Amino acid sequence: MKKCISYNKFIRNVILLSMFFIIVLFLLYSNFIQSSSIEKSIKEDTNIMAKLVFQNLYTVMKMGGDKELINETIVKIEKDISHINVDIVRNNDTDIKIINDAFLTKEAQILKKDKNLEFVTPILFKQECLQCHKTSNVDDVAGVLIIEHSILDIKLSLKDILVLIFILFILIILVFFTTWIYFLKKYFIEPINNLIGQISKHTTYKDLKNEIIIDTNIKEIKLLEKAFNIKNRAIYSSSNKLEKASNKDHLTGIYNRRKFNEYSTLIINDAQRYEHTFSLILIDLNKFKPINDTYGHTIGDKVLIYFTQIINKSIRETDYLFRMGGDEFYLLLSNTNHKEAVLIVKKLQDKLKDSKFIHGNITLEISASFGISQYKLDGNKIEDLVKVADERMYKNKEDKR
Repeated sequence: MKKCISYNKFIRNVILLSMFFIIVLFLLYSNFIQSSSIEKSIKEDTNIMAKLVFQNLYTVMKMGGDKELINETIVKIEKDISHINVDIVRNNDTDIKIINDAFLTKEAQILKKDKNLEFVTPILFKQECLQCHKTSNVDDVAGVLIIEHSILDIKLSLKDILVLIFILFILIILVFFTTWIYFLKKYFIEPINNLIGQISKHTTYKDLKNEIIIDTNIKEIKLLEKAFNIKNRAIYSSSNKLEKASNKDHLTGIYNRRKFNEYSTLIINDAQRYEHTFSLILIDLNKFKPINDTYGHTIGDKVLIYFTQIINKSIRETDYLFRMGGDEFYLLLSNTNHKEAVLIVKKLQDKLKDSKFIHGNITLEISASFGISQYKLDGNKIEDLVKVADERMYKNKEDKR
């Protein structure tokens, strides 16, 4: 059995999971910003700065400044721009790969550190530089300018900040709602659709025997499953009782005309398929109207109940007795031919002769008239069998008179 959680706990877990996804997204996005937007901004700013630094140094060198004056100029630049460090490497005799790469590729390089970014850009000889550096050519690397930035001191434009915040906001919204939609669909929408599908299959009350099963971890939905099953069992039980009641005679408790119509169809289909035979006996109580007129309907009802009990005790389990109304009864005998049915009628007549209805100071002898018909011998339809048996039953009644 699955371990279920309450709706409140589910909401809490989804919120925590959403926050976890948002934090991860924020970290990934921050790294993306650092590797794209910030680097782009640094390249643009540092290129301008590199040109200005180079222009200052070139001016000092053009005016005949020596190495000491150049170093003083660099110190002054660092002092004026406090958030950067400037260094110049004049040859590639170093073990630092990024500097060597700048010398070889003549392209700017960026080195990431924990809290700093180093922008390494090559200084190329211009035409005017060749007056002093006669052995060099234009665009040869004179040295490498290293400008170190503190990440925390990097300045972005308001436009860039607003765009980055907007994109981050959209991403957070997408992550949050995607997480919620996924879990709501998995733990609520799909189980409810499954519940609807199972309920839709209940086309008759007998389908209510099939229990509803919802695959979910949510406690409240499991309680909904339990409530539906309790309700279905109650409806099934009530419907089952109603069906049984609708098939039985309210006075005698035996099957009624509705059940006879249903069962006669089944027994004919069975006889046709397996080439069986069966017999139908119509039974009518003798002198029942005088009993009602003399002793009243209460005694008449008790006589009917008494008669039904005698017949039920005298027939086989495979035979069925039906009250069609008033004092008229039908008896269906499965796998029984006319000759065997005659013997059963004789047995019932003897049983009635040996029995007397006694109620208080009232003692009555009960007798009945019988009419027999056999399937195929007297007809292939239940209507034909009823007609033949009815005619024979009335002939039997006339003979007794």
